Amino acid sequence: MLLKRAAELFANTSPLAQRAPAEIRRELVAFERDAAIVNTAKAMSATPPDVLKTSAPAAALVDRVTISRQGENFRVE
Repeated sequence: MLLKRAAELFANTSPLAQRAPAEIRRELVAFERDAAIVNTAKAMSATPPDVLKTSAPAAALVDRVTISRQGENFRVE
């Protein structure tokens, strides 16, 4: 559900997607998402196993996610 809603939000807020014909908008949104993943991959790192073990007992499921737009970026709470 979250990913579907995020794709809808992106399709409605992306300047490029808004200019694209409706019949290719879904593919364009997927392409922009993949490009964003590639661009942020360099900043990602694997979490050490010992950190996962210490935080596992306190893990909880998320019951609410808020995605808001801040200029050209999105904020996820």
